[in-house]
Amino acid sequence: MPEGLIVRSTGDRMTVLAEDGKQYVCRARGKFRIDGTFPLAGDNVTFRKAEGDEHLVEKIALRKNYLIRPPVANISHLFIVASMAPPVTERLSMDILTAVAEYNGITPVIIVNKTDVVDGNPLAEIYRKAGYPTFVTSTHTGEGIDALREYVGEGISVFAGSSGVGKSSLLNNLLPDVKVRTSDISKKIGRGRHTTRHIELFDNGRGGYIVDTPGFSHLDPIQMLLLDKNRLPSCFPEFDGYTDCRWDDCAHTKESGCRVLEAVEKGIIDPIRHENYVTIYQSIAKLRDYEIREICNRL
Repeated sequence: MPEGLIVRSTGDRMTVLAEDGKQYVCRARGKFRIDGTFPLAGDNVTFRKAEGDEHLVEKIALRKNYLIRPPVANISHLFIVASMAPPVTERLSMDILTAVAEYNGITPVIIVNKTDVVDGNPLAEIYRKAGYPTFVTSTHTGEGIDALREYVGEGISVFAGSSGVGKSSLLNNLLPDVKVRTSDISKKIGRGRHTTRHIELFDNGRGGYIVDTPGFSHLDPIQMLLLDKNRLPSCFPEFDGYTDCRWDDCAHTKESGCRVLEAVEKGIIDPIRHENYVTIYQSIAKLRDYEIREICNRL
C-alpha cells in the first residue's frame, strides 16, 4: 500500500501527499476512533484505494510527538510569536506555550514581532537568557526576517501567537507563494480576527513545512495537556542547575531552602517566568488522578 504525509486536515477529510508526488483525499477508517487515535496533519500514514474515488488511511506511523491544540503531529519547532506593541502579548500565554513545547519534546522558538512600533529587545533578552532561540522581527522594516527564514528549515514548524501580533503578515514574508489571510485589528476589542478554519502544512521551500494556527486570547494549560506537575520544572530550562533543593520533593513554588527561589531573588531567573511557572504548577496540582484519567480518555 502507498505511504504519504498528511498535509491538510479538514474535519474528517485529509489530503495525503504520497511518495509519487500526487495528493490523495482520504478519510480515516472507523477503527481509529475505536482505538482512540485519529490521523492528524503531520502524520506519516499508509493508505489504500477504496470504492470509487475514495481512499482510506489504514495505518499511522509511530509519532515522535503531537499536540491537540493545534492538532498536528511530528512537530520539530514551535515558533511563539509575541509583541510588545498593542495588543501586548500576555507573558503567561508565552510561558504556557514554551512549557507545552518542552513537555512534548518540541523546540520552542521565540519571535518578538512589530519592533518597528515598540522595541522588542527587552522581552527577547528574557527568553534568550532562558536558553531559547530568539528572533526580533518587523515585517515593515524587514528586521530579522532573513535570519528567521534561514533558521526555518527541515521538519514541521508550528507558528502560534496571540491575536494581533502580526503572525499572518510574518508568515506571508516567509511563504511568499502562499498568502495567509489576515484581517484588520479590531479597535473595539484590541485583538485580531483570524480566518484559519483547517490545518494545513505549507511547503517552506527549505525541506520542511510551516503550520499556521488560529490566534488566541487565552490558553489553559490543562486543555493543552500539561498534566504532570512533576515534569513541569524540567520544562523551564533556566531551572536546570538549581533544582537540588533542601527537600527532594521541592515544588519550587514557596518552599524554604529552594535554590530556584534563591536564583529568582538574585535575578538569575526572571521573576515573571517563575511566577507563571507557579501559576501553571498550581493549575496542574489541583487535578485529581481520576480527572487526569478522564481527560486522557477523552483524547
